[in-house]
Amino acid sequence: YSKYIHKKTEGEYSGFFITFITTTNGNFTNIVTAKANGTDNKSSNDTVKVHKGDYIIEKISLTPNVVVGSQAIFEIVIHNVGETDLDNITITELSYDGLLYDSFIDYLGIWIKNSDLSWTLNGTLVPGEYSGFFVVFNTTTNGTFVNVISSGNKTSNDTVNVLKQDYVIEKISLTPNVVMGSQAIFEIVVHNIGEVDLSNITISEVSYDGLVFSHYID
Repeated sequence: YSKYIHKKTEGEYSGFFITFITTTNGNFTNIVTAKANGTDNKSSNDTVKVHKGDYIIEKISLTPNVVVGSQAIFEIVIHNVGETDLDNITITELSYDGLLYDSFIDYLGIWIKNSDLSWTLNGTLVPGEYSGFFVVFNTTTNGTFVNVISSGNKTSNDTVNVLKQDYVIEKISLTPNVVMGSQAIFEIVVHNIGEVDLSNITISEVSYDGLVFSHYID
């Protein structure tokens, strides 16, 4: 690039501005030369430091295995890995099939929830600094679900396994035919057909007309 400057009188100043677009980070020296009739060529330079602005996002499942009906909690972490302060970072819930949004937890109070399922940082993240918050989802069905977040052209995801809790009970008459006055014996069977351990199962005798409870055998 070159520019012609019209005749200047003795002691007069003149100048202009040149704008460059930066494409990579680093230290760059910009050199200009000038020539005029009757004088030697002149040169001058100065340096510009182009800082890298960058960050990474991460989604972490704090409850990788939950029972249907329980809540799944994810932590969202943002790390400034660049060389400049960052602000107005927005995190968006991109995909959360199988999960129902419930709430978010921001202990520092620096994230603002937008009208959609996204949050914007209300503050500055200096180089090397971390920030984050928690998102809580309700679970309504079993399966393996991938939760995806995005910020600009960045994405991150983690998985939660929503496990089915279920069992069946069966009552089997071991003495289908007995003489009056004899004992009738029934076997009660409980089968865990779910995906998680079960405890505190209670079996109740709801109806036993014509029979009088004697005892049980365990």
